[in-house]
Amino acid sequence: MQHRTKPEASNFALMAAYQVGRMKKTVGDPTYRTWFRTIITAWTFMSKNGTAVKGPGGATQPEAMQPPFVDYAAEAEFTLIDEEIADKFDKSPNRAKYCGSLDEVLGKFDKNGQRISQGRYNADALIADKYDKELDRIARTYPSVEWTPAAIARQGSLYDGLRTGLYNTTTGGGKDACFKLFTAQQEAVLKQMENSGRDNLVDQAGEIRDRAKEGWRTKKESELAGTDTLMVRKYSQAVYLGRRYNVRNTWVNRAISKLAYYTDIIGDAKLKDYVTSTTDPTDASKKLDYKDQMYPQSRPGLSATPPANGGALPLPVAP
Repeated sequence: MQHRTKPEASNFALMAAYQVGRMKKTVGDPTYRTWFRTIITAWTFMSKNGTAVKGPGGATQPEAMQPPFVDYAAEAEFTLIDEEIADKFDKSPNRAKYCGSLDEVLGKFDKNGQRISQGRYNADALIADKYDKELDRIARTYPSVEWTPAAIARQGSLYDGLRTGLYNTTTGGGKDACFKLFTAQQEAVLKQMENSGRDNLVDQAGEIRDRAKEGWRTKKESELAGTDTLMVRKYSQAVYLGRRYNVRNTWVNRAISKLAYYTDIIGDAKLKDYVTSTTDPTDASKKLDYKDQMYPQSRPGLSATPPANGGALPLPVAP
């Protein structure tokens, strides 16, 4: 690697770093992360100082933007951010469902409906947004047929996990229930009003409970709709790129499976609205198309139903 700062050797330095990094990852050597960072550094140097070649359409561009070099760097940076997300975001036990009061989960609002404080869900949404921006930078920096759709699908997974935690947060009872509409102090005041024997206070407590239930339902639906929009947008773009460039890696397959699952949860009508309002990732002037049940019909490993055939098939011959 002593020639890594020489422009004419930059491609060889990048290839060497990639081969060592991949080897170490394959055998479970944790120092592969150091080598993956070396891959990114080597690619950056190559993109600025390496050879220029003719790209698609005849335009001149750095050789670093061509496969396999761009794929090396994309894989390295995607892998590192994916592992960080898995460790710091996906595995957070607090996001399986949200515990606490309505104010603690979705924040406080003034009488005009304006948010005056953040809740736990909103704090997680900010973390998801941070990682979304990191993944977007990777997708834009490295025009890799293999790893760009993976990065976009990983963006979708952020909002998938976010909405799942909120979806699982319910007001139902049970020993595992941890979400309440009111804090313990608020609940005590309401109980006191209900046990006061005064009809006006009992009615007032009932109105407060009804408003809280309706507010929770409305806010939850609003948050889920916003998260669903982002989730479907990213998953559908990843699937589109995978189909266009014949890429079926783990993340593209997962995006297809997730969209197939959400077809039943969200429904074709809403899914169509989300997908057809999504920008074509290869042409910003176009939107994606949608046909009912298109994702369940294209799940990985799904066996195609044979076409109808009116002809009689021969009976099996006994052994």
